[in-house]
Amino acid sequence: GWQAIRILKDAAKAAIEFGKQFANVATLINTQTPVGVRQLKILKQQIFELRPELGSATDLTRGLYQALSAGVAPAQAVRLVGEAALFAKAALTDTLTAVDVMTTVMNAYGLSADKAASVSSVLFKTIELGKITGEELSSSLGRVISAAAQLNIDLPELNAGIATMTKSGISAAEAMTTMVAILRTFTTPEATKRFEELGISQADPRHHIQARPERCPPSARRTPGRQHRQDRRTLP
Repeated sequence: GWQAIRILKDAAKAAIEFGKQFANVATLINTQTPVGVRQLKILKQQIFELRPELGSATDLTRGLYQALSAGVAPAQAVRLVGEAALFAKAALTDTLTAVDVMTTVMNAYGLSADKAASVSSVLFKTIELGKITGEELSSSLGRVISAAAQLNIDLPELNAGIATMTKSGISAAEAMTTMVAILRTFTTPEATKRFEELGISQADPRHHIQARPERCPPSARRTPGRQHRQDRRTLP
């Protein structure tokens, strides 16, 4: 009957939309080589192997495009998208937004996709403990994350500070502006001179910043920064 026809139409519409999104993904893969063709085939297969509750194949493919655009290796991209989809569900946001904020963090700290679960755990804890949404975190974290990573401020420490500030009533945007201002004080000529006088390495001022990392769980406190100076590719 009409219900069956409507179901078929919806399925056809979804298939067309998926095709469009996957065509975008194909533009990021060198399909002029056998390796690239196989890579693209594997990506499609992996997308359909993700659990249905993580979202539609179309939405997940949008996230895949974002991940690849952010520099995630094709072999690791779908795994990251899966973790991002889980984070998106918990943070009440969409997969595309989740991929965006996670890759922003990972690129800043030089992390590989196998650390995606740890990163999403810290980000969710920020939302849980603070007064900030997934959308707000995604749109504003990029303003401060690079400066924090360059100063070897741990991700849990940074996010604990953000959670504390937003919970006290400061807006997400204002919290990021404040954090940037604080971090910039460590790079002024006056600060450099003072650090030298005190025998403190300017590259690691985080020991003198009370960002209250205890507000994050032990698993989160093991994420980016502790060994960032020794190996930017891995988390401690």
